[in-house]
Amino acid sequence: MVSNDTALIYPSSKIIDNSIGYLFLPTHLSMNQKENFIYADTLRKQIELLDKKHLIKGWVVDLRENRGGNMWPMLAGLNPIIEDGTVGYFVTKGKAIKWKSNSKNTYKCKNLNNKIAILIDTLTASSGEMTAISLLGRKNSKSFGKRTSGYTTANQNYKLSNGAMLFLATAYCEDRTKKKYIGRITPDVEVLDNAETMIEYKKWLLEKK
Repeated sequence: MVSNDTALIYPSSKIIDNSIGYLFLPTHLSMNQKENFIYADTLRKQIELLDKKHLIKGWVVDLRENRGGNMWPMLAGLNPIIEDGTVGYFVTKGKAIKWKSNSKNTYKCKNLNNKIAILIDTLTASSGEMTAISLLGRKNSKSFGKRTSGYTTANQNYKLSNGAMLFLATAYCEDRTKKKYIGRITPDVEVLDNAETMIEYKKWLLEKK
């Protein structure tokens, strides 16, 4: 789905083997409230449609080539597949700032304990990495692919006397278990080929517990 005004790309989805819900989350650079709502709502509605139509055995959240932008619509859009609560933290000066994911009367999937395969690669950066972190630390989450870009920080801009802007990393990230992420995220299952990545995540998602 593409916005006519800014040509932004919004999430897309499909069913794999009639039992795996595949969700593609593209880069989202907008800070526009309307466009942010469309991004999150598009993802939520696609999840709801897949969950109601199929007996979902697991989810794939594809963050490959997601270069970041605004993380909050991404987190809001993924809320139907996870429990409400704290999904991560920014940590700065000894203080932890929570990332909250709440349903706000929107759809929740039938099985919130389903496995979630998180796909990452060298182009997964910044808010794309934060979104991956928000799903890591779950009992039934596992990441597949290549090491990410390594922009797992929160940045703050400072205006200099000559008018230039200086951007400094002022916080690092933690997942819901308080595991730190500084620099690149190394996947749980490192795979260099996209075809092999599909083989690996399908095998994990469909294996019996």
